[in-house]
Amino acid sequence: MKKYLSILSAGMTAALLFSACTGDVDDPNVWALTAESVGVTAPSGTLPDVNTTIYALKEQYSSYFVNNNTWTQIKKDVVFEGVVCANDEGGNLYQTIMLRDIDEAAGTDASIILAIKNSCLYPYFKMGQRVRVNLKGLYLGNYSYMPRIGQPYWTSVITTGSSTGNYRLGPILFELLQTNVELIGQPDPKAPELTPIDYTDEDGERWLCNTNHMNYRYCPQLCTVRGYIKEMYKAYAGIAESGQFLDGKEPLPKIFAPEVLEDQGYGVDRTLLFIYQTGKWMTIRTSTQNDIAFMRLPADTCTYTGVMSYYTGWQMQLRDTSDLKHQ
Repeated sequence: MKKYLSILSAGMTAALLFSACTGDVDDPNVWALTAESVGVTAPSGTLPDVNTTIYALKEQYSSYFVNNNTWTQIKKDVVFEGVVCANDEGGNLYQTIMLRDIDEAAGTDASIILAIKNSCLYPYFKMGQRVRVNLKGLYLGNYSYMPRIGQPYWTSVITTGSSTGNYRLGPILFELLQTNVELIGQPDPKAPELTPIDYTDEDGERWLCNTNHMNYRYCPQLCTVRGYIKEMYKAYAGIAESGQFLDGKEPLPKIFAPEVLEDQGYGVDRTLLFIYQTGKWMTIRTSTQNDIAFMRLPADTCTYTGVMSYYTGWQMQLRDTSDLKHQ
């Protein structure tokens, strides 16, 4: 109970501090009200010096990213930095921030998920914010092949339906941010880590179609793809789009994630067909009950930007509604 009260207290304090400065947008001290100032993360300068990179980290512990749902606890100071390039503000990424590090000198570009047990992370971890993480005491591995930092837990029938009783790498406790995570400077809207990798041309699609790229080095990844939604074509549906339901199952007009189609993970998969690679596709996965979920499926060719991972094939989760753009 004390744990939950402390989390609630931190959240209420943050809300009061943020609301107290509303309207004072010209005051530079407004933006100093960060996770550090409300006691969510470690005070500045308290974590050890950086001694690795995300790329090197994934290479060093690669055996825990190859086999599905494996992990290890880090028992020494392993410290890296990354820039927030995806968070939970749009509601489609749950208890998740993605950290990315581009080292132009070394020619490396790597990302990893930091999973945190809290449903409102974006006020603390804004886009472009540099974050330092000490992995000591935390767990490093993967969940459904997605490299992440987290904490193991037993699944239950409430959370995963028929998948009860499995051991999985879930989010770290919120209070561990106070000892293992530090904010570095202020959010930088021009950080190179915020620019997605572009796969919208023919070469990009060819890269995506190479299954050898489906590994921990390229997953997760912030990128942009281009195509059209298969479920919007009459030839696929078999009937004209009229009436209340399609095939007696999907309500019209079609949206990204109607509850009637949700799976045990509370999400809906849509099929994005590529432009140049005929018959090739990837999945656009959307959680129900967020702004993206209620967007109408586009009938035209669009670009989609988001967090890309793989399981049986590539899949992408949009960060917010602005990640879909009509061409």
